[in-house]
Amino acid sequence: MLHYILGDIMNKYDVLKEYYGYDDFRGIQEECIDSILEGNDTICVMATGGGKSVTFQIPGLMLDGLTLVISPLISLMNDQVLNLKKIKVCAGTINSNTDEYEESNVIKDLKAEKLKFLYLSPERLLNPKYEKLLLECNISQLVLDESHCLSQWGHDFRPSYFKIIDFIKKIAKKPIISCFTATADDLVIKDIKEALNINPKIFKSSFDRPMLYYETIRCKDKKMFIFDFIAKHNDVAGIIYTLTRKNTEHLYQFIKEKGFKVSMYHGGLEDDVKRKNQNEFLEGKTMIMVATNSFGLGIDHKTIRYVINYDLPESVEDLAQQQGRCSRDGKRGVCILLYNESDLYINEYFINQLEDNTELSSDEIKKLKKRKREKLNDIITYATTNKCLHQYLVNYFGQIHSSSCSNCSNCLDSYEYINAIKDARLVIEFIRHYDARFGIDTIAKALSGIKTEKIKKHNLEYSRYYNKIKNIDYVKEIIVSLLNDNYLIRTKGEYPMLTLSNISCDLFKEEEYFIRVFKENNIVNRLLRPTTLFEKLLDYRDKKALRIGCPKFKVLREATLEEIAKIKPQNLNELKKIKGMGEKSIAHYGDEIIAIVKESNKI
Repeated sequence: MLHYILGDIMNKYDVLKEYYGYDDFRGIQEECIDSILEGNDTICVMATGGGKSVTFQIPGLMLDGLTLVISPLISLMNDQVLNLKKIKVCAGTINSNTDEYEESNVIKDLKAEKLKFLYLSPERLLNPKYEKLLLECNISQLVLDESHCLSQWGHDFRPSYFKIIDFIKKIAKKPIISCFTATADDLVIKDIKEALNINPKIFKSSFDRPMLYYETIRCKDKKMFIFDFIAKHNDVAGIIYTLTRKNTEHLYQFIKEKGFKVSMYHGGLEDDVKRKNQNEFLEGKTMIMVATNSFGLGIDHKTIRYVINYDLPESVEDLAQQQGRCSRDGKRGVCILLYNESDLYINEYFINQLEDNTELSSDEIKKLKKRKREKLNDIITYATTNKCLHQYLVNYFGQIHSSSCSNCSNCLDSYEYINAIKDARLVIEFIRHYDARFGIDTIAKALSGIKTEKIKKHNLEYSRYYNKIKNIDYVKEIIVSLLNDNYLIRTKGEYPMLTLSNISCDLFKEEEYFIRVFKENNIVNRLLRPTTLFEKLLDYRDKKALRIGCPKFKVLREATLEEIAKIKPQNLNELKKIKGMGEKSIAHYGDEIIAIVKESNKI
């Protein structure tokens, strides 16, 4: 284990190579590391998968003293401590999963000044027992992971984070404060600065992840979509996110009954069950994880190739964070959002639950509900826009993405277009006739002839518009298209209605109005299949590393795999000539690699 000041004998590049196996830093990692090592308080807004942990761990390794990491999730803490121990770094965590023996060892290492990293929740930090112990330590860096939790404008606000400043004020020698988050706009950053009373250097990485293919699908039968998808891709690791524990359990059971190996994760499970399910997925024993948002933060599974949002997330920030679990190794991946209007009932339920928050004043609750509804409208726009999805996400986070991406369902050939001028006029006539009194769901049901209590209450079954268009999904596609083209406006508030815009009447002057209808495509199938020999070798190496619990670069380096793909050795003697294929590598992987090369030659 590491017990000395690494910064005295190694520079940041040496540490990166020796402990993490990389030759170069990515994105803004190096700038953030330099800022921390120079003693600056630092806020780093880095897209999920951008390498946040490496960015604060390298300064932590090089600085004298302890790096104290405040994190909101037990799974994140456990996973990062495990990874640090794998590279022979003395690290520990104390949380509700820590038994007495393990806790006593962590405290022993802490008192002996051996511990380089200690992970705690904000609640545990403020426990008098641990606070007293920590105030006696030499804390060189205090890291706030998921620091958006400090802000009421953040998508995952946690009041306990506010009290961290009280602990900081008690430290005799103020440590460097490093804040990390994947999702923070200017309001959130302002809150972080004020809550911690810091004037930090701020770094933001690009939010664009061009290797990911984004797709949004208006989906009536989500379960059948999931079944069809995993039947085609059951050999690829992926996460299916739901919004509620109930949906997680129902979908898990459905997939399991269809005969697939699947894991489940949500906050209501017992800790030992969560650990077991998480480990089965990380070790490749199951390829599918059905989970709420409580799964994934800090999990080091770089070869997850797809993320499906079964329910509409609460915000674009949540969506981006969940999509960030996909292909953290920089390879291709697929992110699909399934959407229909019934999702909104769940989202509205969660917003209304804020009334029960006893830690906020009524005025704060009112403001927070308003903000949450604004966030909900933003994610609805993402789900229904006909513009580039990469562009929408990047622009949402305040950065520029001016052109189409050629890697989302809106930019590629995922739709066909039909002329819906007659039916679009009917929608506008209906809204005008009823003076904008109804929302999307009621309008669509009335026009397609679906009788509900609300339809009967308002006598819409006797309307001249009732059952005029027949197909409810088609009606909803028309409404979404009219909203995107500004012919309609969706009002804000708890019960949004559809109203006409100042250009609605212009549609009656047009001869044509084309709307998009989703069609089957082979894009996803193509993206989730390794095609080149190099990709197949990478896929083999990544799965092997998962199964044996070893860093990928310690199995085989990418440069070695590139050389194998180029030379295409046909036997072990030829394979031995390639740099990086020593006797141990030949013994462990040689036969399997030759089999992959020969199989590739047949294609």
